Amino acid sequence: MRKKLQLLSVVTVIFIITSATLAFTASSTYKTKTEREGEAASFYNQGLDYINEGDFKRAVNLFRRAIANKRDFHEAYNMLGFSLRKIGKYEQSLKYYKKAIEIKPDFAEAHEYIGESYLGIGDRESAWKHYTILVDLESEQADVLLEKIEVYDRSRD
Repeated sequence: MRKKLQLLSVVTVIFIITSATLAFTASSTYKTKTEREGEAASFYNQGLDYINEGDFKRAVNLFRRAIANKRDFHEAYNMLGFSLRKIGKYEQSLKYYKKAIEIKPDFAEAHEYIGESYLGIGDRESAWKHYTILVDLESEQADVLLEKIEVYDRSRD
């Protein structure tokens, strides 16, 4: 009986220590929504800095980190797509532009940029579709994309 009580005491102590450790770990690594959004903004701004320096590969990593902290960060999805396009990863960029547009359907910059990616893979029809969306949005970005489409067309003649 005494051995059973000792064993029970040891198991109880181990359980208490394990529970306390898990509780401490969980509370020390949990971030509030405000903290995550602050980190997302910080990563996003750092990514913009790298874009301004022309270091698109580093920008990609920072925009991914921004998105990991704020899943509905349409600007970060857009700039991740932009950075991927700038390093020639047109197909990958489409996924992130589409996500930005899914979150914010009237996001003119994403429509213009996705149009450029479509031109990069030779899909003029899809680029034109986004041009017409920009026209419907009455966005100045429509003129930018139209110019890119015209350059594309001249290069195909």
